[in-house]
Amino acid sequence: MTRPVRAVRSWCARSPDRVAVILLAVASYLPILLTSPGRVSADTKTYLTLDPGAVLDQARSMWDPSVGAGTVPHQNIGYLFPLGPYYWITEQLGIPDWLTQRLLWGTLVFAAAYGMFRLARWLGWAVAGALVAAFAYGFSPYLLSYLARLSVILAPWAALPWMILLAAKAARTRSWRPAAQFAVVVALVGSVNATALVLAGLGPVIWLVCDVLSGRVAARAAIAGALRIGVLAAAVSLWWIVALSVQGNYGIPILRYTETYEAVAGASTPAEIMRGLGYWFFYGGDQLDAWVGPSLPYYDNPAVIALGFLVAGASLLGLLVAFAGRVTAAVMLLIGLAVSVGAAPLGNSTPYGAVFEWFASDTTVGLALRSTPRAAPLVILALALGLGASSEWLRDRLASTRTGPDSPRRWELLIPAGLIGLVVLQLFPWFTATSLTPSLLRDEAPPSHVTELASWLDDGWVPGTAGRVYEVPAADFANYRWGGTVDPVLPGLIDRPYLARELVPQGGAATADLLNAFERRIPEGWFEPEALVPVADRLSVDTIVVRNDLEHERYRLARPGPLWTDVTAALGEPDHAGPIVVDRPEIPIVDERTLAGRDAAPSFPVVAAFDIGRSPVITSASTAEPIILVGSGEGVVDLAAAGLLEPDRPLLYAA
Repeated sequence: MTRPVRAVRSWCARSPDRVAVILLAVASYLPILLTSPGRVSADTKTYLTLDPGAVLDQARSMWDPSVGAGTVPHQNIGYLFPLGPYYWITEQLGIPDWLTQRLLWGTLVFAAAYGMFRLARWLGWAVAGALVAAFAYGFSPYLLSYLARLSVILAPWAALPWMILLAAKAARTRSWRPAAQFAVVVALVGSVNATALVLAGLGPVIWLVCDVLSGRVAARAAIAGALRIGVLAAAVSLWWIVALSVQGNYGIPILRYTETYEAVAGASTPAEIMRGLGYWFFYGGDQLDAWVGPSLPYYDNPAVIALGFLVAGASLLGLLVAFAGRVTAAVMLLIGLAVSVGAAPLGNSTPYGAVFEWFASDTTVGLALRSTPRAAPLVILALALGLGASSEWLRDRLASTRTGPDSPRRWELLIPAGLIGLVVLQLFPWFTATSLTPSLLRDEAPPSHVTELASWLDDGWVPGTAGRVYEVPAADFANYRWGGTVDPVLPGLIDRPYLARELVPQGGAATADLLNAFERRIPEGWFEPEALVPVADRLSVDTIVVRNDLEHERYRLARPGPLWTDVTAALGEPDHAGPIVVDRPEIPIVDERTLAGRDAAPSFPVVAAFDIGRSPVITSASTAEPIILVGSGEGVVDLAAAGLLEPDRPLLYAA
């Protein structure tokens, strides 16, 4: 047994870098592959796991007639590369969707950790210290905030060490190769979320400026390298930059309807950013559970909180130690904190915070960049270098206590091993296979009642010959009894144009206004069934689908019993119906709507569809006698309920 052990030790001694890479790869891939195998998470865009070919096809155009009664889509073009092709290729190879996701997430973590390792080694660090820095960066709690729902946001985080390394190399050579490699990295990580890329992109800028100010690189060389990077990065990004411009000019003003800076600043405190957290969504929840499954211990468990501050404290102490890149790391830490924290806490800000609040709230550019915690990778990278430096300093102190040249050196490895152990312990959800959010998981294939409905809807349909599919009731996010998808599942399974009211408006202002006015009445209990068909007709709806499989208690949505009574009163029996079920919410709901709904149906189909035989999507009408309404969508719904919304006359109103 001693000979194999000696052989392994000898190989490790000769190839310490390879050993480090293997450790990083095992830690990156093995835990996530063991996490909820067979279950698909509602990550980034559900339709990538349902029909990636359709996503690619839709992403080619800046006009999508099948969503929101026609819309200029937001960021869809970004799925042309690399996510769309990645999911399409894995589907063609027969790789299960859950495995496709796990491999993607593992690759993001490995890229972040290995990039940090390469950067530290390029700076001249020993393998042990570089490995500590790699674990500290690649296995930060930061990844938990985005992993299961918005993993695309993690791509710039994973790329940051590589961008810094390549920018530093580009300033030290006249070759275009590092700049071209930088552009490839940008092409891989920048197409879907520009905010995360821009904020992470501050890292290489800071690094080059510090290189110039410290005299390590001549200003002319740094500028030349930056120009080469800028030209190539712009060239590979122009396609999605133009698309964002088109969407901003002609699409719905999406920035007004997503997270506010007030929500962002509520959690982006310095203490939370130092722990690798600070994203407001991480701390939220609904009626049933937390939005981010493993989040609760990080703000509720004193031991976990203390461990986070212990790791951050050890990292800060490392910045007091002399090491290659220390000044740059300190500058990056300060700038990263200033950007990530921004104006927090609102109402008690410094003059800088007041200016930052104005910028993030009242300017278009500021609104686009208001998700300031996405600059946290700058802080995490600086602290990772600090923790690696602490490890090396402690190792040197331990080495100085050796009694002689023949004293064993293996005990010195206890220092980096112990610090890596603290990092692993801090990210315990990853290493205990609990890093995903249960409410966002579903089986590989949707249930049969969903796929059968989709087949029925598409059966015999020819483009241009029928109207839209309108799905009720509205849902902030799609959480079904059988799993969470965030996006409604039906559009990913059918070819017909689809319409539904979602949390973030889709389509034009008039469409969003009318849908909001109509749908608001259903959960509030004063819906008039007589308005259903006239409103659907105005939206060129041919088929109405009722989804009774939503977890309505999660977001206080319309309840299936009363809704089924109202819909059948207006439409009669369905043309397609799934299995009959009863309402079994996960928490008891007894309120005024429950007590008032005495005529609520005790059972109903889990899904149902009604053909109302209306006109196709493209119609025409004479403008000789239009209906002119001084009012909003609320007035339109009132007219419909009163029977005054004549279908053959165009409607003009103030939306």
